[in-house]
Amino acid sequence: QQDKPVPVIADTTLSKLLKACSGKTLADRRDAAMFRVLIDCGLRVSELCGMTLEGLDMDQGMLMVTGKGRKIRPVYFSSRTGQALDRYVRVRATSRHANHPSLWLGERGPFTPDGVRERLNVRCAMAGIEHINPHRFRHTFAHDYLANGGQERSLMRLAGWSSSEMLSRYGASAADARAAAEARRLGRGNRI
Repeated sequence: QQDKPVPVIADTTLSKLLKACSGKTLADRRDAAMFRVLIDCGLRVSELCGMTLEGLDMDQGMLMVTGKGRKIRPVYFSSRTGQALDRYVRVRATSRHANHPSLWLGERGPFTPDGVRERLNVRCAMAGIEHINPHRFRHTFAHDYLANGGQERSLMRLAGWSSSEMLSRYGASAADARAAAEARRLGRGNRI
């Protein structure tokens, strides 16, 4: 039985989402950085919300996350995400909750998974795009990672999977894309 590929988020959709976060307020900077971390790292929403300011290493381009089973692992972000995080951390310092160890802060304190979902709803509406479930970022990350030549074992480590069963679930769309590209490239019928 083949796993049904989960739809991935198109780059154009992600660009619109990030554009809806352009601004200089705490909410703008936080949402832009938070969504970029989801794009770059493919985290579970609980892992995102569990991040701490102490776990952010700007010099290494890395965040420490606590996954299922309380397993701690590093995830890595791009330079653009690093810029967004730097901008957010600077404005985060002005929050009345700035002394809280949680990385992501809102008006009432640390962000919760429901808070992330609510911010996504707000920003999707502002961007004029369909609703995005936070978990689709994880599927999109796995798809992009494998489709662009990333190794399956490396993806397992980055995603915090201990079972290769998750590769078939999350990697089905990338496997389909790779199979189609290989079939076109090999073009057996063109040789005959």
